[in-house]
Amino acid sequence: MSAFFPLWRRELGAYVRTSIGYVAGTFFLAIAGLGLWRQAAQLAQTAAEGDLTQNLFGTSVYWLALLVATPLLTMRLFAEERRSGTLETLLAAPVTETQVVLAKFAAAYAAFLLLWLPTLAYAAILRACGAN
Repeated sequence: MSAFFPLWRRELGAYVRTSIGYVAGTFFLAIAGLGLWRQAAQLAQTAAEGDLTQNLFGTSVYWLALLVATPLLTMRLFAEERRSGTLETLLAAPVTETQVVLAKFAAAYAAFLLLWLPTLAYAAILRACGAN
């Protein structure tokens, strides 16, 4: 597993160096922010029904953001290797296919978790608006 961390670091860095990480992040945060805005506007008019988590993360707008952001992050993993011509070199390197796949998966998952970090503030914002 000594090759896992360099591969993971390379893939995670690719999200920062290329535009796809920024596109996915911007889209996800814009749609999630729209859901937050709608929820805050609703709380300003009436009291919240149900719990905060359901009101924030159970909306169809939020799931639309997840539905689009996830493929944006994952489609580039092997397609970019194939497009740039480095897939053959990567698979011929002294690493196993399992290490390559796990490193790419872990990098996509880490990038996805980084998208969630700004949404942690949403609960505090909604609590200030009067949500339960």
